[in-house]
Amino acid sequence: MWIKQQTENKKKVETVSGAPLPRFVKKFLLHKKIVKAELEISALGIFHIEINGKEIPEYFMPGYTNYHKFVNLCTYDVTDMLDKENIIAVTVGDGWFAGRIGYTTTRCVFGEEVCLYATLKISYENGEKEEICTDGSWRVYPCEIRYADFFNGEYIDERLRVDYRANYDSLPFAVEAFENRNFHPYDMEAVVCVDKLLPQITRKHNSLLLDFGQNFAGVISFKVKGKSGLKVVVRHAEMLACDGNLYVENLRSARCTDTLILSDAEVCFSPKFTYHGFRYAEILVQNGRIDEVEISEIVGLVLSQNMRRTGYFECSDKIVNKVYENAYWGQVGNFISVPTDCPQRDERLGWTGDAQIFCDSAMYNADCKKFYQSYMDVLRGDCLENGSVPSFAPFFCEIDESNHGAPCWGDAVIIIPYMHYLAYGDKSILEENFAVGKRWIEFYQANLVDGKVENLPTFGDWLSVKETTDEGVMKQCYYGYSLFLFAKICEILGEDSSSYLQAHEQAKRAFWKYYVDDKNRVKSDTQTAYLVAYVAGFMSAEEIKKNLLQTIHRQEDTLTTGFIGVRFLLPVLSEIGETELAYKLMRETKYPSWGYSVLNGATTIWERWNGYTQEEGFFNPSMNSFNHYSLGSCVYWLYAYVLGIKRRGKGSFLISPDFSNQLDYAKGRYDWDGGEVRVEWRYEADEICLTVGVLGDADVVYDFGDRAVLRKEERDGEQVFYLSK
Repeated sequence: MWIKQQTENKKKVETVSGAPLPRFVKKFLLHKKIVKAELEISALGIFHIEINGKEIPEYFMPGYTNYHKFVNLCTYDVTDMLDKENIIAVTVGDGWFAGRIGYTTTRCVFGEEVCLYATLKISYENGEKEEICTDGSWRVYPCEIRYADFFNGEYIDERLRVDYRANYDSLPFAVEAFENRNFHPYDMEAVVCVDKLLPQITRKHNSLLLDFGQNFAGVISFKVKGKSGLKVVVRHAEMLACDGNLYVENLRSARCTDTLILSDAEVCFSPKFTYHGFRYAEILVQNGRIDEVEISEIVGLVLSQNMRRTGYFECSDKIVNKVYENAYWGQVGNFISVPTDCPQRDERLGWTGDAQIFCDSAMYNADCKKFYQSYMDVLRGDCLENGSVPSFAPFFCEIDESNHGAPCWGDAVIIIPYMHYLAYGDKSILEENFAVGKRWIEFYQANLVDGKVENLPTFGDWLSVKETTDEGVMKQCYYGYSLFLFAKICEILGEDSSSYLQAHEQAKRAFWKYYVDDKNRVKSDTQTAYLVAYVAGFMSAEEIKKNLLQTIHRQEDTLTTGFIGVRFLLPVLSEIGETELAYKLMRETKYPSWGYSVLNGATTIWERWNGYTQEEGFFNPSMNSFNHYSLGSCVYWLYAYVLGIKRRGKGSFLISPDFSNQLDYAKGRYDWDGGEVRVEWRYEADEICLTVGVLGDADVVYDFGDRAVLRKEERDGEQVFYLSK
């Protein structure tokens, strides 16, 4: 049974961030010895569990879904948490269900009142079973958390804290909530604290300025004691303004402020129902002086999906290493229930375009198998019968031409499953998403005129600089790219691929007819235009090489690509024999480049190449995130081309590094369920020394191109190749 708090005013509008959070409490006795106890639990909202005063250290459960379609049901083994006398307390926050989400100021998008569902299944030693379910016998009261919102923060008044153990019998009863929701088993890692960061602290006039040295997603925890009624406020920001104060303009309408009203007792402040994207923070006493409170044990709690890290990369270039590290931190900060675009401003959406361009990088960095399966479950449920795919998922808006059916974004329903298969070798994700992928192709085809994609909206090569790629080129090429990949999916699943290969040839002819001139130049003549034409299979290496190089050279060997093009820039250069240019672009530090952001203090990937420039300062704050993983898709090239670890399914690899004397060495590894592949190469006097170690039952093929194998050794179970330069 779903239960809720009895409220006179159903719509939670007491503040812009919601009403006090309900805490549901159940006391019960166990008279017999138990062998197992499992708690099945869900919420319309997000929950935090305490059993006998012990927390389950997870955040924002049961995760973000389209609540109109399904709600996750979580299961916990709580056997070791139970005693003879027990009390369960579950606090429920608005979360994505009733709080602010997306880029609007609207609350209660999915519903108005948070609710709880729980069943404690107990198995006794004597074979008996018992269930304790949420019903009208549970107690509920408005707790000390007066509101909690992802964008605005958490507000706690310690003066209002109730001892629910001592006052249990006087607490009001919960009431039944008449909800009919489809449950989906929660089947991925939970959001937890994955790291802790200590700040550098600077005392200002009436505040403490904290610098954690790293942009991350999470909250600040600290102990504090002071006179009852003092208001301790914590503000967060990614950057500092030129005057040394927090730069908060790019947060837009998100307040990103946590507040604590003190009682006389010392408390540990550690928000559970919000998170922020920040490097810097300020702690101040709003109605007093900072020296009136005692603050200790300040720590930044890094929150992310608890996925096992599987990839590591290092080379002789410190700039490249920092770019790699920044991309990894961008992934950590944005993998919270769904792959979000950013963790700081009023948005934090699971954009499909961002997700598809970064997914193969992400799947090198960490074990994302369950994470992307879950995301595809949500995305698949939000697709329309006509095949249209939303531009973000979960989807909660009115459907219009800008947020549904956009090429390059909607193609995620084909690209993510295919890349997932290459990483993990599991056909089930291809099978589960086959129908929605097929309908997406048909959606394209319903919008063809003479073989050319028409009418559909697109975001194009989002946030490119200096050059703008024709939207028609982007749409046509991504249609071809999806046809190419879907034909491969058909072959893997034993389905007939012929119609998709034929459609690909027709799309290619239309591309040449409408978008290529008589000198074999793509009419928009940008870096991205040639890159997407190549990966779509519309133009060969020979056909794009001259013109692609010209587009790069006329920009003084800097990139112009946005979100879409940047994913293909370095791999395509390697594929067409321009490895040295790929390395040059990767190592570049003048604007625009990855290295430019590093030189300007970046600790995560920026949303924009020009998020900050020395000449112009901060870009327009209306859209300027400093933690956005999308442009970090270059990580794929570092693994697959620099290290040369190319995945072909679970435990199957092609080892084929692209060597360059622009680096003295490169090394790294990739772990999978069954083992590990390690690669290290170094330039020595007259040769390249390549060491490859393989743990587990792996199918490994080597390809060194034109480089001769001068000699080969086996050393400590590793293969050592000495190659010609």
